[in-house]
Amino acid sequence: MTGIETGERARSQVDQLARKYTGGDYPPDAIKSERVILQVTPERQTFIDQKKGVAD
Repeated sequence: MTGIETGERARSQVDQLARKYTGGDYPPDAIKSERVILQVTPERQTFIDQKKGVAD
C-alpha cells in the first residue's frame, strides 16, 4: 500500500463522484462509517495483446 486518505479529503471525494453521476452530493445520512481511500502500488502487471491474444 502506498498511502491512505481519511477525513474531509476522503469525504469530499465521495461527493465529487456523487455529483458526477447523480448531480448532487452524497447524502450525509447514508454514510454509516468513515470514508477511507487506499492508494495501492501494483507489484506486477500483465498486458494482453488483443491482436495476438497473447499475455506478456
